[in-house]
Amino acid sequence: MTEKKSNTVQCLEKALILLAELARVAKEIDLWELSHRTGLSKSTASRLLATMEQRGIVRQNSLTRRFSLGPDLIRLGSIASDQLGLSELFHPFLEKLVEATGETASLAIFSQNQALYIDQVLSSSMIRSFPPVGKHIDLHCSAVGKVLLSELPPDQIQRVLQERGLTSYTKNTITNLNQLFKLMEVVRENGYALDLEEKEIGGICIAAPLRKYTGQIIAAFGISGPSNRITTEKLQPLAQNVVQVAKKASALFGYTSSNEGYTIQNA
Repeated sequence: MTEKKSNTVQCLEKALILLAELARVAKEIDLWELSHRTGLSKSTASRLLATMEQRGIVRQNSLTRRFSLGPDLIRLGSIASDQLGLSELFHPFLEKLVEATGETASLAIFSQNQALYIDQVLSSSMIRSFPPVGKHIDLHCSAVGKVLLSELPPDQIQRVLQERGLTSYTKNTITNLNQLFKLMEVVRENGYALDLEEKEIGGICIAAPLRKYTGQIIAAFGISGPSNRITTEKLQPLAQNVVQVAKKASALFGYTSSNEGYTIQNA
């Protein structure tokens, strides 16, 4: 009994050492360097990181395979949220989106193969549509989810969607994997995504990516509102607002883009 308790404490201590180092370097780091900095063996560090990644405490970049603090630390309180920095840093941009569009604006990140809403500014309208902060939503039927999916390679998109399943919420929900692959090409080309009553009848969403200097998507800005207010005629100017705010926010990470043109499609 005593030995088992001791081993459990040692594992916890080693996990906390890894988290402390990830917080200290404040950037993505590979397994070898993390092992070297902490003095833990690669096998030990790898097992602990894999466990923490499953819980959303640690995140591994699907492209670089490097590790960083995970999005679900937000659930542990304001201190973890401040460490991640996204909510505090980009809240003013959500306010700008609400001011420009009149609709509820949200910020979402990739978490547990879903989109997780981490910050939000509500519309002043009495009739409004909004996903609550802290809520996960499926990727295939949400605008923010499609944006987050769009940077993943096809094999990972397939794995993520198959693991979660392609639940049909409305008659507009896309549940065909090949259609979604084609849709990802449209999202990448346009620089934004739409949810046209795919999660809920009467709800429309538009989202655009927040990128770091490498071009990697780290979050998605989105607006949501009722379909009787976000009409087909208003999609063009509203999409332009979301894209431009997302680009200005991305500039804080050193990202710039010369591609200013886009055309509304069923993304």
